[in-house]
Amino acid sequence: MVTEEQIRKQLEELRSDRTKFVEDANRQLASINGAITVLEQLLKPVEPQEHTSDPPANPE
Repeated sequence: MVTEEQIRKQLEELRSDRTKFVEDANRQLASINGAITVLEQLLKPVEPQEHTSDPPANPE
């Protein structure tokens, strides 16, 4: 026969496991969301940049 103490101990262990699984899942989701964001940025069209390597004209 299973005692009340054994049931409570098992409940505590299961709740602890659940918390760990949720924390792990949240970390994985954050990592995946970061990767998605980076890939989406790579797909954005590149806007032409102003050419700034020429020295400014010297008005004399």
